[in-house]
Amino acid sequence: SAEQSIHETHVRIGDIQRGIASGASSWVDASCLRKKMNRLRGGDVLLSKSGTIGKAGIVRNGAIGGVASSGLAVLRCDPNEVLPSYLVAYLTSDACQLHLDSWASGATIRHLRRDSIEALPIAIPAIQIQERVASEFRESGADAFIGIRAAVSAAGANPPREWLQETLA
Repeated sequence: SAEQSIHETHVRIGDIQRGIASGASSWVDASCLRKKMNRLRGGDVLLSKSGTIGKAGIVRNGAIGGVASSGLAVLRCDPNEVLPSYLVAYLTSDACQLHLDSWASGATIRHLRRDSIEALPIAIPAIQIQERVASEFRESGADAFIGIRAAVSAAGANPPREWLQETLA
């Protein structure tokens, strides 16, 4: 009798559209994925680290339970501290994209090393500010840095000087 092969979803960079990875464009035989331990969870943030640098999206729907391709970094955050939608807005901001691009190496195909991603300074304002920044990004594509500055100003907050210098300069 013929052995039936089991297929698993394989999420690639091209599956991220408008900040969301809700499906997969390829299926691979499950036997190829045995070494991959981490299945994608809803709310994980994917960040492209090979080829197209800095494309980000939240794992949703059909991508849940799949496996990220080698060109993607999986960022899993505590939603009580960092909202995935805020993290996507932040990662796709002009300043963050410039930062990621400056760390990428390679002449033909650019790559971002894991330690470069881990060293990325991320501004983590209060959840209410994160919600506002993420909402403005979803609705109009507003740059997260501009949204953070406006929200912090409107709230009358006074973030530490080092935080502003590292993340908003």
